[in-house]
Amino acid sequence: MTIDIQISQGHEPPLDAADAYIVIDVIRAFTTTQIAFDNGAARVLLAGEVDEAFALKRAHPDAILAGERDAIKIDGFDLGNSPAACATIDFAGRTMILTTTNGVRATLHALKSAAPQGAPVLVTGFSNALASARFVRELQAQGRVTQKMRVHLVASHPTGTEDMACAEFIRAQILGEAGPDTAQVTERIRKSDAAQKFLDPERPAFDARDIDFCAAMGPEKFAMLAQPHPTGPRIIARALDA
Repeated sequence: MTIDIQISQGHEPPLDAADAYIVIDVIRAFTTTQIAFDNGAARVLLAGEVDEAFALKRAHPDAILAGERDAIKIDGFDLGNSPAACATIDFAGRTMILTTTNGVRATLHALKSAAPQGAPVLVTGFSNALASARFVRELQAQGRVTQKMRVHLVASHPTGTEDMACAEFIRAQILGEAGPDTAQVTERIRKSDAAQKFLDPERPAFDARDIDFCAAMGPEKFAMLAQPHPTGPRIIARALDA
């Protein structure tokens, strides 16, 4: 069986029917999400708008409210969209509520496209890229798709080279073809326009450690699945086959 992989860019690109979707936000939404799961989070609830995030917080008062607009922590939130800050928190079965400029919006769009065929929607940063590629390969091995498997990768930053570098890496990993290696993707992440404000010592509002998290490859422990739910869309961690 062959695999056909398309790459699109932006919050709401046209998405054809597919057997799996992968939404990429390296700096920083899905790096932050991966760290939250590493630290014991049970789920991540997605909010497209700030007022929706506050409403979710009222419904889940013990949840940790995280997010940003223009890369800055939102007033009244517990956290910004910072993997470095997230790494200091023991989530221990708690819920995180997340709203971001790029990744969350692109994920909500992908969920709408995936709904008619019930296709899985994964989210990932570079830190979880190998696990995301492995999930798709495992899906293929299960034989649920009998002919050509269609996978759509969404680089959520409308102009970001870091998300495109990650998409190209994941495509190569799924297909078993030559593509950018880990060192090349790391370099492209660090040199991306999105990273520069974090690496500028004259802009203390941005934490340079975030880019260290975003540019580092993590272990293949779990894939992150975005799912519709009666109370709102959410992300869960799905362990990979042993």
